[in-house]
Amino acid sequence: MATTWIRSSLPYAGMVSAVIAIAINQITSKMAMSNGTSFYILSVYSNALAALILFPTSYLFHRSKRPPLSFSVLWRIFFLASFGEMGMMEALPYIGMVVVQFAQVVMLLAAETAIANGMTTFAFLSYSNIFSAILLLPICFSIYRSDPPPLLPAFLCGFFLLGFIGFTVQVLGMTGLIFSSASLSTTILNLIPAFTFVFAVILRLEKFNYRSSTSLAKSMGTVVSIGGAVVATLYQGPSLLGNSSDLLTAVSSTWVVGGLLLSLDSAAAAILIIVQALVVRKCPAVLILMLFYSCFIAVVTAAASAIVEKDLDAWSLNSTGRFIPVILSGLFGNVFQLSIGMWCVRRKGPVFTSIFHPIGVIVSIVAGVLILGETVYLGSLVGAMVVMAGFYAVLWGKAKEAKVIDNEDGKTTTPLLQEQGQEQGQLA
Repeated sequence: MATTWIRSSLPYAGMVSAVIAIAINQITSKMAMSNGTSFYILSVYSNALAALILFPTSYLFHRSKRPPLSFSVLWRIFFLASFGEMGMMEALPYIGMVVVQFAQVVMLLAAETAIANGMTTFAFLSYSNIFSAILLLPICFSIYRSDPPPLLPAFLCGFFLLGFIGFTVQVLGMTGLIFSSASLSTTILNLIPAFTFVFAVILRLEKFNYRSSTSLAKSMGTVVSIGGAVVATLYQGPSLLGNSSDLLTAVSSTWVVGGLLLSLDSAAAAILIIVQALVVRKCPAVLILMLFYSCFIAVVTAAASAIVEKDLDAWSLNSTGRFIPVILSGLFGNVFQLSIGMWCVRRKGPVFTSIFHPIGVIVSIVAGVLILGETVYLGSLVGAMVVMAGFYAVLWGKAKEAKVIDNEDGKTTTPLLQEQGQEQGQLA
């Protein structure tokens, strides 16, 4: 009886000891730093001493049965050490979304580099989607070989429709990128939630109530976002970073064309998200969807290139300025960005993933200036800030609307586009 009581009391005693140890650690750390010890020096010494104490202790306890230190275990230990008390699994979604934003910028910069090296839009899109399909094929085979989803004619029609809209999205995005810059492209892509809301209301997939704070927030956010895109497109102003061009009028004219094409790209991407939401409800095998999506766009862009482009040199991959961007775009596009983005959505939800969009804008501006020598204008910066303000207004409305509501039957409901549309928005 006494032994049982002691064993049941050990967890409580352990937690009390842990709290006391944390308090002692905080006090001694404060004392050491008050006496001029650097935080980094203190961290090195304290962890070195802890390692010296734990080394013989772990040897004594685990010498008879050593746990396997595989690569998977080691990288988990690395992340755990890197983020300390946050916890490895809590930190991974944050890391993942930062990686997703970097991946989006890498994809845009790769496309801009390939086009600058003489590659045509259709050839680049075809190659990058072929590479994505090559990567996705073995992944889909390994995941779905035991339980393959039925590819009914209705699903194939949905895949065809998604592929056609996706082709339009990618062509508009690439052409707009040619006429503008990666930073403007990343900024205007934040119009997608606003356009999604507008089209969802038009198609009656979402209810609009002018008395509802969520509907008003999304409406005002949509107007503000579009206004910011207009500012970023029509007003350049003085250059803030990079080398300004002497041909300001010529640059402004192409900039406007690029901004308009990118706005159309965002509208098409919003339609793509709505169609995705409907298709994925019937066929939840997202990787299969992505495989057909990439294959369809690769075939259509290759056919379009054969019709439009007569120069076979446009398909050449002899130059590293073409080959490497194609590989990077295929890897960081439909495969890398989607897989990590989808995992983060399922871990933290679509609202969590959306708040990281400004990172992409900042990274694209910095990378464009440092790597491609682009110029950042005052109008672009002001427009980006206005777009982000509208973006967060729409996001706030969606976040409030996405809260699960208990109905009279005790069931829960969430809007279709909140549940599926944003989750699949990574495709765009």
